Amino acid sequence: MNNVKASGQITDMMEQTMQLRYREYKKPKELLNKIKAGVEKMVKLDGQHEREKLVLCTVASYSPVAEWVSAQDVMIRDLWICDVTIHDNLRTFNILWNLPKSAEWKMFNTFLELCGIADTTADIGTHL
Repeated sequence: MNNVKASGQITDMMEQTMQLRYREYKKPKELLNKIKAGVEKMVKLDGQHEREKLVLCTVASYSPVAEWVSAQDVMIRDLWICDVTIHDNLRTFNILWNLPKSAEWKMFNTFLELCGIADTTADIGTHL
């Protein structure tokens, strides 16, 4: 099978607008490398979107606090798929930063920090 025919068979399986994007590549290896690069770019863009969702995820958006923490867990798993790792210290900061700004939540935040129990996500989760 020649290169042009092989590349044609690959692009024939694509949606029509994708065919237009990739039809210029006549060598299968070149075509597959271009497709791979496109997928990698999409994953990075998805990673950026997921980071933004995580930063904007506030406890006020969820009724029980457990749902809020669970939603963050899902976003962090999605980020891992996008090859982005969220370390516990960043997660801890994000949780404390996104707590409501009311007096009672500020007191809760201060309590956690003064008692030294705001060091890990697990510690904070226990007290939430």
